[in-house]
Amino acid sequence: MSNICLATHIVYNLSLDGLNRKLSLSEQLKLFGISESNSKKEIPTYTDNFTTPSILFIIGFILGDGTLHLKLRKSDSGSIWLIPTLLLPQLKNKFNDHLFSMLEIFFNSLDIKTYINNKGKNLDIIDIFNDNSLLSFRQSTSIKSRDEDKDIKKMSVLTIESMNSVFKLIIPLIEPYSKYLYWKLDQYYLMYNVAKLVKGKAHFTLYGFITIIDIIYSYPNKRLQPKEYWLNIIQSWFKSRAEKSLSGENNIQAVYGRNSLKGKIIAWKCVFPVESNIKFRQFGFSTDNSVETRIALNQAIQYRDTSIKNWVDSLK
Repeated sequence: MSNICLATHIVYNLSLDGLNRKLSLSEQLKLFGISESNSKKEIPTYTDNFTTPSILFIIGFILGDGTLHLKLRKSDSGSIWLIPTLLLPQLKNKFNDHLFSMLEIFFNSLDIKTYINNKGKNLDIIDIFNDNSLLSFRQSTSIKSRDEDKDIKKMSVLTIESMNSVFKLIIPLIEPYSKYLYWKLDQYYLMYNVAKLVKGKAHFTLYGFITIIDIIYSYPNKRLQPKEYWLNIIQSWFKSRAEKSLSGENNIQAVYGRNSLKGKIIAWKCVFPVESNIKFRQFGFSTDNSVETRIALNQAIQYRDTSIKNWVDSLK
């Protein structure tokens, strides 16, 4: 019976929810037949475990309180930043300081940069929800809403964010064991599918970026902005880039003639990210014929659109 009492005390003192539960500690102990007068237990001092965590340990952490999340943020240039993020939160107390130090050792060994909110400070209030796009984090942990501030006031959060750290390093590590993510498998597949497109540089094209946004919104994450908000942003950004081109189109460059045609545009050339392996192709026309110029541009547009669509779709 004493073991049950001790285990209950540990759960109520170390879990993310802390003491904010439907049943108080004394009520829970009463269900086990333990009186309140006999419920006072000191949590023993255990020897710290210096075994370096493994990727399976990280997966278990994600299953418990962690989350994989893909943030969207409008950049200063008017484009969109894709920010893949891994969040590993724990109740802020002296017992978890060692855990976070071991996590840092593990990730540093993989050249993965981490940062921890509220590390080494007393139990100050921290708010990890400054970014409105982290709505899914509230759902994927036991945290419910900003109204329940008592649930998030005393936390430390280890955060990893960047395409290199998450897409190139963490996701490949998780891949062989992804089946163990169980009810959080959707979070992994969102990252995995977007990572494939980013690795192929599909986000350097309008169709590729739209495909990424479609994938993000196909998963059950509640977001503050509707999909159309981000589609409008990225379409406007690619349009502004196209307006700087002589063709008025993305991925289509002007080709100038030589000798007597020097300084005159003689063709439209379709160019693509090197990673796509799409063959560059140009469509020529007579320099003084506006009809041929337009026909050649239409041919270039059709070739560009078909080629990019086939390439991006092959990455899904």
